[in-house]
Amino acid sequence: MIVHSRKVLEANFSVEAADIVEVPYAGGGWAKFAARTCDKFGIDHASIQILVETISDRALEKPLVLYVGNAQNLLRDEPEELLRFVLFWEALAFSGRPDDGRPMFLALQMSEPRYG
Repeated sequence: MIVHSRKVLEANFSVEAADIVEVPYAGGGWAKFAARTCDKFGIDHASIQILVETISDRALEKPLVLYVGNAQNLLRDEPEELLRFVLFWEALAFSGRPDDGRPMFLALQMSEPRYG
């Protein structure tokens, strides 16, 4: 999902019972973002598959939201890697039967568009 802020996420979605893990993108490309995300989950630098599988396992214990701050800059800097991550996330989150979905959600924080 795309949200404009953490406040918007919390106001529009039922996330009270979820573990919200916030990983802001602070530049440096995909490798640095992935390393920060791995640190949040207590794993060594890992492939997208291992990272998402680790998050998925944790989500089975408690619903989980991965909140990616400043995602518009990650999209600008690393569009292919972000797309791969989102596609792998969605494939794992919704694999299997419809009632087997994993309680894991990806929230990409994008700045509100400015017009005028």
